[in-house]
Amino acid sequence: ERHATFGLPEIMFGLFPGMGAHAYLSRKVGKAMAERIIVSNKTYTAEEMYDFGIVHEIVEQGEGESAVRDFIKKSERRHSGLVGARRASKLVFPLSLEELNGITELWAETALKLTETDLKVMSRLVAAQGRIADRLAAA
Repeated sequence: ERHATFGLPEIMFGLFPGMGAHAYLSRKVGKAMAERIIVSNKTYTAEEMYDFGIVHEIVEQGEGESAVRDFIKKSERRHSGLVGARRASKLVFPLSLEELNGITELWAETALKLTETDLKVMSRLVAAQGRIADRLAAA
Protein backbone atom coordinates (compact mmCIF):
# COMPACT_ATOMS: atom_id res chain seq x y z
CA GLU A 1 0.00 0.00 0.00
CA ARG A 2 1.37 3.41 -0.97
CA HIS A 3 1.31 6.20 1.60
CA ALA A 4 1.86 9.93 1.61
CA THR A 5 2.50 11.93 4.76
CA PHE A 6 1.55 15.55 5.00
CA GLY A 7 2.37 17.69 8.00
CA LEU A 8 3.48 15.02 10.48
CA PRO A 9 7.08 16.13 11.18
CA GLU A 10 6.15 19.80 11.38
CA ILE A 11 3.18 19.37 13.69
CA MET A 12 5.19 17.00 15.86
CA PHE A 13 7.56 19.87 16.66
CA GLY A 14 4.92 22.57 17.06
CA LEU A 15 5.47 23.82 13.52
CA PHE A 16 3.15 23.85 10.54
CA PRO A 17 3.84 23.24 6.84
CA GLY A 18 5.53 26.38 5.61
CA MET A 19 6.78 27.63 2.27
CA GLY A 20 3.29 27.76 0.77
CA ALA A 21 2.03 24.27 1.60
CA HIS A 22 -0.72 25.66 3.83
CA ALA A 23 -1.82 28.16 1.17
CA TYR A 24 -1.61 25.54 -1.59
CA LEU A 25 -3.67 22.98 0.32
CA SER A 26 -6.29 25.57 1.30
CA ARG A 27 -6.76 26.44 -2.35
CA LYS A 28 -6.84 22.80 -3.47
CA VAL A 29 -9.16 21.27 -0.89
CA GLY A 30 -10.67 24.20 1.01
CA LYS A 31 -9.71 25.75 4.32
CA ALA A 32 -11.48 23.25 6.60
CA MET A 33 -10.07 20.16 4.86
CA ALA A 34 -6.58 21.71 4.70
CA GLU A 35 -6.66 22.31 8.45
CA ARG A 36 -7.88 18.75 9.01
CA ILE A 37 -5.08 17.29 6.88
CA ILE A 38 -2.37 19.46 8.40
CA VAL A 39 -3.19 18.93 12.08
CA SER A 40 -4.33 15.30 11.88
CA ASN A 41 -0.85 13.74 11.87
CA LYS A 42 -2.48 11.04 9.77
CA THR A 43 -0.58 9.17 7.11
CA TYR A 44 -2.75 9.32 3.99
CA THR A 45 -2.65 6.72 1.27
CA ALA A 46 -1.62 7.79 -2.19
CA GLU A 47 -5.19 7.04 -3.26
CA GLU A 48 -6.59 9.40 -0.62
CA MET A 49 -4.22 12.16 -1.71
CA TYR A 50 -5.33 11.52 -5.30
CA ASP A 51 -9.00 11.70 -4.26
CA PHE A 52 -8.31 15.03 -2.51
CA GLY A 53 -6.89 16.34 -5.79
CA ILE A 54 -3.46 16.90 -4.25
CA VAL A 55 -1.64 14.51 -6.56
CA HIS A 56 -2.44 14.10 -10.24
CA GLU A 57 -1.39 10.53 -10.86
CA ILE A 58 -0.39 7.43 -8.93
CA VAL A 59 2.22 5.10 -10.38
CA GLU A 60 4.06 2.08 -9.11
CA GLN A 61 7.47 2.48 -7.49
CA GLY A 62 10.15 2.95 -10.12
CA GLU A 63 7.66 4.19 -12.73
CA GLY A 64 7.74 7.88 -11.78
CA GLU A 65 10.20 9.08 -14.40
CA SER A 66 8.40 7.22 -17.16
CA ALA A 67 5.05 8.63 -16.00
CA VAL A 68 6.43 12.18 -16.06
CA ARG A 69 7.77 11.69 -19.59
CA ASP A 70 4.37 10.32 -20.71
CA PHE A 71 2.58 13.26 -19.08
CA ILE A 72 4.85 15.76 -20.84
CA LYS A 73 4.37 14.01 -24.18
CA LYS A 74 0.57 13.98 -23.81
CA SER A 75 0.54 17.57 -22.60
CA GLU A 76 2.49 18.92 -25.58
CA ARG A 77 -0.58 18.53 -27.79
CA ARG A 78 -2.72 20.62 -25.46
CA HIS A 79 -0.10 22.98 -24.05
CA SER A 80 -2.00 26.20 -24.84
CA GLY A 81 -5.12 24.95 -23.10
CA LEU A 82 -3.19 23.80 -20.04
CA VAL A 83 -1.37 27.14 -19.78
CA GLY A 84 -4.66 29.01 -20.12
CA ALA A 85 -6.33 26.87 -17.46
CA ARG A 86 -3.40 27.41 -15.08
CA ARG A 87 -3.53 31.17 -15.64
CA ALA A 88 -7.29 31.19 -14.98
CA SER A 89 -6.73 29.21 -11.78
CA LYS A 90 -4.22 31.80 -10.60
CA LEU A 91 -6.82 34.53 -11.17
CA VAL A 92 -9.48 32.65 -9.23
CA PHE A 93 -7.16 31.69 -6.35
CA PRO A 94 -4.33 34.23 -6.40
CA LEU A 95 -1.29 33.54 -4.23
CA SER A 96 0.62 36.72 -3.59
CA LEU A 97 4.24 37.09 -2.66
CA GLU A 98 3.04 39.02 0.39
CA GLU A 99 1.00 36.00 1.54
CA LEU A 100 3.91 33.61 1.02
CA ASN A 101 6.30 35.96 2.83
CA GLY A 102 3.86 36.27 5.73
CA ILE A 103 3.52 32.50 6.04
CA THR A 104 7.30 32.07 5.87
CA GLU A 105 7.83 34.71 8.57
CA LEU A 106 5.28 33.01 10.86
CA TRP A 107 6.99 29.66 10.27
CA ALA A 108 10.43 31.12 11.03
CA GLU A 109 9.15 32.72 14.25
CA THR A 110 7.68 29.38 15.29
CA ALA A 111 10.87 27.49 14.34
CA LEU A 112 12.96 29.80 16.51
CA LYS A 113 10.97 28.54 19.51
CA LEU A 114 12.09 24.93 19.03
CA THR A 115 13.69 23.41 22.11
CA GLU A 116 17.04 21.64 22.31
CA THR A 117 15.12 18.36 22.73
CA ASP A 118 13.15 19.06 19.51
CA LEU A 119 16.40 19.65 17.61
CA LYS A 120 17.94 16.41 18.92
CA VAL A 121 14.85 14.41 17.89
CA MET A 122 14.94 16.08 14.46
CA SER A 123 18.61 15.11 14.06
CA ARG A 124 17.80 11.49 14.92
CA LEU A 125 14.93 11.47 12.40
CA VAL A 126 17.17 12.92 9.68
CA ALA A 127 19.84 10.31 10.41
CA ALA A 128 17.23 7.51 10.27
CA GLN A 129 15.92 8.83 6.95
CA GLY A 130 19.46 8.90 5.62
CA ARG A 131 20.01 5.27 6.61
CA ILE A 132 16.77 4.27 4.89
CA ALA A 133 17.75 6.19 1.74
CA ASP A 134 21.18 4.52 1.76
CA ARG A 135 19.60 1.06 2.07
CA LEU A 136 17.17 1.79 -0.78
CA ALA A 137 19.98 3.10 -2.99
CA ALA A 138 22.05 -0.01 -2.32
CA ALA A 139 19.14 -2.36 -3.14
